[in-house]
Amino acid sequence: MEDLILVLGPPCSGKSSLADPLGRRLGLPVVSRDAIKELAFERLGWSDGAWSQRVGALSYALIDYFIGALLRGNGSAILESNFSADGLASIAGTLAATGKEAFTVYTHASPETLRTRFLARANDATRRHPGHVDTTRVEDMEQQFRYDLRPLLRRLPGRIMEVDTEERDPGEIITAVLANIRRSGQS
Repeated sequence: MEDLILVLGPPCSGKSSLADPLGRRLGLPVVSRDAIKELAFERLGWSDGAWSQRVGALSYALIDYFIGALLRGNGSAILESNFSADGLASIAGTLAATGKEAFTVYTHASPETLRTRFLARANDATRRHPGHVDTTRVEDMEQQFRYDLRPLLRRLPGRIMEVDTEERDPGEIITAVLANIRRSGQS
């Protein structure tokens, strides 16, 4: 099995729904960028989109630090995030510096489905910390719904699996990802 399992994709593409059960099934910790941001919001407070973006930048730095330390210590983890191009380049650098590989799961769905899911999540106060200020960012998110990270994934050492979450059953997706991870462990 690769040292790091990356679960990445645009907002609302099913990353958390995949990463958390994978972590339980594989006995690996899940490092979630949103969870890091929410810890910061709880400790430092929250206000607006600009503050959320500053906390987001901090979360990338913390991810790099802790994932780098984990990999240098021969640990394994699942990392879940909607990486920006810079964030993805940083993780690629961390992997290269530690000589490790990742098994990357790229989740995606149509921009229309992502928008629908985002609106449902933004309007449900029980699903996300208000510090993400999702209800004020709907129009800003349109670009992220259409952004395709696939060309940038080649920077990452290791194998890549694409998962279209449009209409697939989450259990079926988890089974397929686990089968791919197990195949990598046998090679």
